[in-house]
Amino acid sequence: CIRDSLLPLAIALGVFFLFQLFLLNNVSIAQYDESIYLDVARNIRKSGLPLRSVGLDGRYHFDHLPLYVYLLSGMTALFGQNTFLVRLVTMLAGAGAVTMTGIIGLRAKDTAAGFVAALLLALNSFFATYAYFIREEVFFAFFVLLAAYCLLRLGQTQENRWLLAAALSIGVAFLLKEIALAFLAAAALYVFFFLHTTVKWPDWRGRITAVLVLSLPALTGLAAWLLWANAIDAAQLQVTLDRWFGLRTPIVDPRIGLSARAWLETIMQYVFGWEIVLLFGFALLYALIRRRKPPNIAALFLLYLGVALGASLVMNLKEMRHLMALIPSVCLLSGLLLPWSAWWAWLNEDRRRLLLAAPLALLFLLSA
Repeated sequence: CIRDSLLPLAIALGVFFLFQLFLLNNVSIAQYDESIYLDVARNIRKSGLPLRSVGLDGRYHFDHLPLYVYLLSGMTALFGQNTFLVRLVTMLAGAGAVTMTGIIGLRAKDTAAGFVAALLLALNSFFATYAYFIREEVFFAFFVLLAAYCLLRLGQTQENRWLLAAALSIGVAFLLKEIALAFLAAAALYVFFFLHTTVKWPDWRGRITAVLVLSLPALTGLAAWLLWANAIDAAQLQVTLDRWFGLRTPIVDPRIGLSARAWLETIMQYVFGWEIVLLFGFALLYALIRRRKPPNIAALFLLYLGVALGASLVMNLKEMRHLMALIPSVCLLSGLLLPWSAWWAWLNEDRRRLLLAAPLALLFLLSA
């Protein structure tokens, strides 16, 4: 019941906004990347093109697909160069991601699963930090979660409008950040191999059509951007592509060529935190040992985890921010794979159990 989940969701959002109050109190001026984005947004308002103020003629900002800087241009046209108000929009996107995480857990399983997933996401300091600054990663994570919700509803209702909504959400996520390609790959595999058991597409042709529909907005957006960027500055586009793949680039960047072991340690320590990694590992082990079939949507998040982590290991350019949407995915898996409702009922049977469990849970949450 959505009504029963309002209080747990409010608690998770309260924790999230406590992080934001800390940042609001300590960080006021625009940081390095924020200054670049604000500069590009200002130039879009002047010329319509995403230029950085470098050199006499400027340099095209092709580091990522352009939707965010154009959205930022619209926001700064509305708010002016007000860093606080623009950061507030990012903050609301972060709150939206926490909310969507809770709703997915609720719809897929129950209130307890949604609450645990949303609370874990709200406690993640890496996510909370980027939910404050003027960057696109949290917006990207929100639209990935929106697409996952649409695929969940597609499986539950068998209505193809949810497939179209998922396709559009992935398309927006892709135009915000090209790393949405990993989620698109996971979603395509999920639709083709898992979702057909509930949606019951009649044949292989139906599955292939569904995958094509899911992929069309994102791939169309990518093709359009490549053609547009190549037309206005082919050389700068090539520099960007080389940097993405770590090929023939003169740029000295510590994120290029990082060893797999160092990269995995970095992810576990700074992106997820050891507490969430251990909880997820326990949840996965518990589900395998108990042989309880998790909600179908869990397969989507497992596929995304595998594809995104695998791609990050293969690519030379290793950036922690690229894994932003994996944080709510792992939080959701921790919520969906464990019987939180049954455990809560067991604790409530005896107040002594609750008194023993409460400080342990609190220590875990504080550590996380």
